[in-house]
Amino acid sequence: MLCLIRKMVRVLACSGGSWEEERNGDMVYTTWDGVLVRRALELPVCGLKYSDLRTLVARKLKLSMQSEFTMSYQYPSSSSSDRNKTTVVGIEDDDDVEAFIDIADEVSPEPITLYVED
Repeated sequence: MLCLIRKMVRVLACSGGSWEEERNGDMVYTTWDGVLVRRALELPVCGLKYSDLRTLVARKLKLSMQSEFTMSYQYPSSSSSDRNKTTVVGIEDDDDVEAFIDIADEVSPEPITLYVED
């Protein structure tokens, strides 16, 4: 994608929990001690790499860059039978970051939530 202007998207980064499956099969991000850390980020639509996202998230949430934290987001199911379900999508490489930013751009100006497990 060619970027001629520096467009940004809003993201809400959350940490302090992990994904758990409920009895009905839904995945829910649950806090460990009832405290969820939330921080707003503005990310560029173009050119963001996985390593850049990790650095920005670590700084904003005050996480160690040496920690093995993971990042994910929820995306509505594309299956017609599961219209009300969401899928947890992991962010593990540059392609995943690009897909996440594309979705964040689609829902803009509403922020999309980036879930962090550390």
